[in-house]
Amino acid sequence: MIKKVLKLIVDIFLVFVIISAGIYALITFTSKKDGIPNIFGYSPFSIITPSMKPILNVGDIALCKKIDENTELNKGDIISFKTTIQGKNVIVTHRIESITTLDDKTVVISTKGDNNDASDANTITRDDVVAKYSGYKIVALGYLITFISNKYVFLCLVILPLAILFLMEFVDLIKDLVHNAEISQKEEEEKQKQKEKQKKENNKKKKNKQ
Repeated sequence: MIKKVLKLIVDIFLVFVIISAGIYALITFTSKKDGIPNIFGYSPFSIITPSMKPILNVGDIALCKKIDENTELNKGDIISFKTTIQGKNVIVTHRIESITTLDDKTVVISTKGDNNDASDANTITRDDVVAKYSGYKIVALGYLITFISNKYVFLCLVILPLAILFLMEFVDLIKDLVHNAEISQKEEEEKQKQKEKQKKENNKKKKNKQ
């Protein structure tokens, strides 16, 4: 009973981890071209700061729709855009605070996190915008994806449990084979006994006739 419960727990855990690992692998694979994940036209971004609370919380996966030249951007839209923070190129998901068109037709966008007191230090242009928030998110999945993105964690949480599960299944298979072999041997021995018994009875009948 304990073994069955343990196996069920392992199976459920593995399914959850494998699904998350699959999503992470898909995000990684589709990000190779330009660094922006693209799954059926949507870009999933993991939220790692509380700047957009309560709309987007830390650990959420924001499902953003990739934009093109025909996508309309307005004040109040939540967008994901390329920017530089402390010398690192990152993608930030914040709300459009204002849109200004300069004399040379350049569109300058000011952004701000809903939970931040001040606007973002750097303004952006339309070319920096990569996606627009669709209004859909996957709560807390970002925690797991970030966690298993570590190769050592992936080894411990995916490869090792799979190996244990395979070993458990292999042991069960060996036990079944041994059990079936024992049953077959007992059946064969029983058949042999029946034959010997029948032979003795036949011999006894022959002697009685004589």
